[in-house]
Amino acid sequence: MTDLSGLDPDLGAALREVASRPDAQELLRYQPSQGMARHREAGAKWCALYGVDAPPARVLVTAGGQHGLFVLLSVLFRPGDRVAAGQCNYPGLISAAGLLGLKLVPVALDAEGVVPESLEEACAREGVRGLYCMPGSHNPTTATPTPGRQERLAAIARARNLLVLEDGAYALTTGQPCVSVGSFAPERAFFVCSVSKMVDGGLRVGFVASPAEHVERLGLGITSTMWMAAPLCAEITASWIFDGTAETVLRRKLAEAAKRVELARRVLAGWDFAVQPNGYFLWLRLPEPWRAGDFERAAGLRGVVVIGGDSFAVGQTPAPAAVRVSLSAARSRRELEHGLGVLAELLREAPRPGRAIV
Repeated sequence: MTDLSGLDPDLGAALREVASRPDAQELLRYQPSQGMARHREAGAKWCALYGVDAPPARVLVTAGGQHGLFVLLSVLFRPGDRVAAGQCNYPGLISAAGLLGLKLVPVALDAEGVVPESLEEACAREGVRGLYCMPGSHNPTTATPTPGRQERLAAIARARNLLVLEDGAYALTTGQPCVSVGSFAPERAFFVCSVSKMVDGGLRVGFVASPAEHVERLGLGITSTMWMAAPLCAEITASWIFDGTAETVLRRKLAEAAKRVELARRVLAGWDFAVQPNGYFLWLRLPEPWRAGDFERAAGLRGVVVIGGDSFAVGQTPAPAAVRVSLSAARSRRELEHGLGVLAELLREAPRPGRAIV
């Protein structure tokens, strides 16, 4: 049974190859905050996998996608600014906005992601300045926008003068081309991607594709947070991108993910969940009378970790009766099958009564 981390590239070989170069010591010196030229070229090549056509001069190197998102939020907005986001969303966005004093304005989601009419209402009501969204698979609901939906969001962004932050973390798991809002409004959109989910998580290398006018400011944002992404990590990542290793690993991991999705469909047959063809997680909607927090605790008592819907609720949005189930964390398909089986057993049971209150 395959462990996803067992498909990682050979770090030892990469380190030996880099160490053999006559200019290897340069990687231990300070470099431009926007990233070394070769690393920005690699970033442009990686962004192209997501359908994002950005020259290296518009690509910045970050210490992972989360760092890229934090830099965008801190540079483009000020404390008190309002940023629209799907009402159920990535916890890393929620925590970053909280640290920066930004208010996330929840908007409705459907199977295609952010609902345009809800975004329009939020803009009129709240004076929204930005929009955070996910092209490809949304975390946690797996919603996938169509080109038509992205075009409508782009039109709203232009009409309302919004800056659009697009997070491509899981966009390559859908089995179809990624279409970004930036495809229709490139002057308003910023695209964040990384190698963490698809190739390796430990190197912490990400890329931000930005409109040209914002590149210098974003570079200063990187300077202010950590000066630069580690050049050694960026060099290893760039080497893997240029020699094809990164795409080879990507294909292998997506193939393994597809097998895990098939396993989940079999074990959880009959229950209500959403998952992408090569998904790294699924969104399990709970039957009554289960609540997300109760199910999360019950699963934890049986040794299975899931994340309840309250962790994803934006603002005062009611927590959805659903849990996010990772398909990639298990060390083997056998381990995953056992964990999913535990969840299937729980779904057939009733929750235990809570505390009595007098």
